[in-house]
Amino acid sequence: MVEKEEKKGAKSDEETAALAAADLETLTISNAEEIIEDDDDDKDPDLFKPPPPREDCPICMLPLPFEYRTLAYRVCCGAVLCAACFEESKRVIEKTNVKKRKKKLPLLEFCCPFCREPMDESHEKAIIRLRKRIELNDVPKDQRKAFELFLRATELGSLHAPVIVAECFGEGRGVNMDAAKEKHYLKVAAKRGDMLGRYYLGKFEWHGGNKSLAMKHWQISAAAGHDGSLHRIKEGFMNGFVTKDEYAHALRAHQKVRNDAQSEERERYAAIHLSG
Repeated sequence: MVEKEEKKGAKSDEETAALAAADLETLTISNAEEIIEDDDDDKDPDLFKPPPPREDCPICMLPLPFEYRTLAYRVCCGAVLCAACFEESKRVIEKTNVKKRKKKLPLLEFCCPFCREPMDESHEKAIIRLRKRIELNDVPKDQRKAFELFLRATELGSLHAPVIVAECFGEGRGVNMDAAKEKHYLKVAAKRGDMLGRYYLGKFEWHGGNKSLAMKHWQISAAAGHDGSLHRIKEGFMNGFVTKDEYAHALRAHQKVRNDAQSEERERYAAIHLSG
């Protein structure tokens, strides 16, 4: 009798644990649903405010680029640099070491260009091996866990996470497809100043038939320096959705932002890593 009671108790514990896990799994999703309750008004005044100024790269002191692949996050110090500065630092060290080898002098260590912490060579090799495994599609993926982490990052104020959460809702990656939540998180991204998020929000409105609102979003992101948005504004002008003055304003603002954020190092990085 005691043995039966113990088994019954163990089963009850398992059921309780399963229910707790289910509650934990749905917690983030329910939070997302709560956030979205007042997300029906396209006339939200905060949505069309000028975007906040971008942070500067702590090395070159130019505004950080929009594109994720042109950013470098340093685990050693938590700094976010433009990838061009990171690669330029490595290039200069390599060039210096070539001269030092010829003279048989001690070589310089590869280090973080911001905090000067030496880079772990074994870590770099591990990353290379991991990339190879990813290319071979040999790395297990937990899309649900990834979604929950990006959602948590959004709740903590991340600039870039909301657009990834929106993509998850739009494509059904790790969560059920939900167009309303996709739009909501695109709006969150746009309000935080993520021009890629605003560009996608414009596409969302365009495909939904709200072409004037789409152009309004693209005018903001084009003026902030986003290339794809400027192309959309150009097409809008050619098809009568924006005026000549609106297109000219977006073109001038876009060019100014691009000029202000350009450098020889960034041009070199783009030629090597972003061409093609």
